[in-house]
Amino acid sequence: MSSIGLVAELERLGDVEVEDGYAVICVVGGGLRATSGLASSVFSTISDVNVALISHGASSVNLTFVVEEKHTADVIARLHKEFF
Repeated sequence: MSSIGLVAELERLGDVEVEDGYAVICVVGGGLRATSGLASSVFSTISDVNVALISHGASSVNLTFVVEEKHTADVIARLHKEFF
């Protein structure tokens, strides 16, 4: 489905606004929800980057967040350095 088709489908449910220039980043691993302080470690690692959205409820194995696309490579590099 194209983005235009997706927007049309979503507009059946309510108002839709599309914002370009953002990237979705997922931290994935077993036991993420049960690991105390994990979200704090993730977000303190990138504390100078504005996080536009956070999702931690959909799955017990991933923490998903959205940042401006221009920060994607830097955020991923920092997270890899911190956790690997």
